[in-house]
Amino acid sequence: VAHIERIGKMIDRIQSRADKLEANGVDTAAAEADLLSAETKLSEAKSKLSALSAAAAFILNANSLAAASESINTSKAAFEEVRGLIKEAHELMRSA
Repeated sequence: VAHIERIGKMIDRIQSRADKLEANGVDTAAAEADLLSAETKLSEAKSKLSALSAAAAFILNANSLAAASESINTSKAAFEEVRGLIKEAHELMRSA
């Protein structure tokens, strides 16, 4: 979560700089498109993390080992997806 927040703050700073450049007549369309995509990826990552929190609560309260095991495997896959989204957002931010 902290990493998502840091990237979000970096995106805000880059957006501010892009706005200043645009005000001076510089074409920032490509950078702004990358920043928008990065924000979308971060938003997806945040929502998936919320789902992971719910899954963690289920695992802790699961009545059977099989149900907990299945939920753990699903959570691992979801975590890797969140990790990938954060990486993609970071790469988009860097290319902006």
